[in-house]
Amino acid sequence: MVNLRRAFLVPAALVFALLLAPEGSDAKFYDNPVDCYALLVVAANDTNTTIHRNLDPIDVNGAEVALARVYAVLKDSGFEDSKMIVLYCSGGLQPNWSEKKKAKYFKMLKNKHFKRQNMDATKENIQSAVASLKEKLDDNDQFVFWIITHGAANGSLMMARRGMWSTGEIQSTFTGLKSQTNYILIDSCFSGQIIDKVTIDNAVMVSATQSNTPGWVDRNFSNCAYFLESKVEKKNDKNKDGIVDYKEAFNVTHSYAKGYEPKLKQYLKTKYRPPKPTPPGIIDRSSIIPKMKCGDSFVSSKLGPPKSGEKAITKKRRRPSRSKKDPGEALMKKAALYESGHDWVTAIDIYKKVSAMGKRSRRSKEATRKLEKLLSNKKIKAEYDEANKEKQLDEDLAMSESFILAGRYDEAIEYAEKVINAAPGSNQAKKAKILLKGAKEAKSLEK
Repeated sequence: MVNLRRAFLVPAALVFALLLAPEGSDAKFYDNPVDCYALLVVAANDTNTTIHRNLDPIDVNGAEVALARVYAVLKDSGFEDSKMIVLYCSGGLQPNWSEKKKAKYFKMLKNKHFKRQNMDATKENIQSAVASLKEKLDDNDQFVFWIITHGAANGSLMMARRGMWSTGEIQSTFTGLKSQTNYILIDSCFSGQIIDKVTIDNAVMVSATQSNTPGWVDRNFSNCAYFLESKVEKKNDKNKDGIVDYKEAFNVTHSYAKGYEPKLKQYLKTKYRPPKPTPPGIIDRSSIIPKMKCGDSFVSSKLGPPKSGEKAITKKRRRPSRSKKDPGEALMKKAALYESGHDWVTAIDIYKKVSAMGKRSRRSKEATRKLEKLLSNKKIKAEYDEANKEKQLDEDLAMSESFILAGRYDEAIEYAEKVINAAPGSNQAKKAKILLKGAKEAKSLEK
C-alpha cells in the first residue's frame, strides 16, 4: 500500500529546467513564434485503480482518462512535450498504465512525463511553474492550465489530500501572465465560485459546475476536457471564420452537459456504487452544467502553433470602454426596493457592498449612512445576525460534506462538530450528526 501522506517533493528547479530549456540548435526561428505551454494537474487519487480496487465502472481511472483526453488534444494541436508539465497526486503515485481508453496517450504520458518528471500536485509546484512561465511567455503565446481535484464549498481547491489552494491564491498565481491566449480550466466541485471570484483579464475560464453545487467527472465525462475537444472540432466553427472560438466551444460543451445530466443522475440513483460515506441528498444537489468567464484582453485563436505554411489567425477583441455610470447607482436602487419590501437582510448586504466601494462610487457614503441606520434598529439587527448565523451553519455543513467527498475525514469531523456545537437543535446539526458518524466510521476503517 502506498503511503499517500508521505510527501514526495521534487525541487522547483526541475520545473524551471523544463520550462526554460532551450530549443534545438537546428530549430527554425521566427521573429515572434507562437509558443504553447501547458500545465496539467491531477490532484485527487480517488479513481486510481492501483489503490482503489472496488470502484464503480464509471469511476475507474476517471481522472486519469480525463488527463489523457486533455493531453491528446494538446498533442494533436502541436503542443510539445518539452513545454508541458504534468503534476500528479502525491507520494510518487502512478496512474494505472494498463488503461485501454486513450491507450496511445497513456503510453506517451508515461514515457514523456512520468519517467522524466514525477512531481506532486501541490499548490507550491503549480505556483513555481506559473512563476517561471511569467518570465517566458509573451503576448503572442498560448497557455493552457487544467486541474482536476476536489473543490470545497468556499471555492478553494484541495491539493493531493493535503492543503488548500484558495481563490485569492489562484488569483495571484495567474495575474501577470503576458500571453493573451490563456485557458484556465477547473474540473472540481463548486468550481463556479472560482469563476465568480477570480478575474484574469487575458484568459477564458471554464468551470465544471455552478457556484454552489458539487460537480462530477467520470471516465466518460469531463466538462473541461470536452471543452478543449470541442475547440478543435471543425464542425463547431459555426461562423466559418477558421477558428472554433471559446463561445462556440462552450456552447457545445454546455449543450452536451445539459443533455447528459439527466442520464447521469438516473444512473447514480439506480446503479451507482458510491464510495462510503456519501452525504445524503448529494446527488440531487449536484450539477454538471459548466460556467465560463472571458477577460477583456483575451485573444481568441486556433489552439496550438500554426502549422508549416499556415498563417496564424487571431481575432482581437476591443476592450470595451469603461462605463461612466456609477457602479453603485444600480445597487442602491436594488437596495431601496428590498428595503421597501422589508427584506432587511438583502438590503443591508447590498448597502455594505456599495459602502465598501469607497471612492469608486459617489453613493458609498450614502450607503454607509443607510447601513448604520438599519443596524441601529435592534429588531432589524437581530434579524440580520440570525440570518448570518444560518448562513454560517449552511457554509460549515457544506464544508463538512466537501471534505467527506475528498476523503479528508479529520476536517470533515471538525466542521461537523462546529455546526453541532453552534446550534445543537438545528436542522443543520441533525445533518451534521449524520456526516460526523459517517466520517468517524470511514476514518476508523483507514487505520
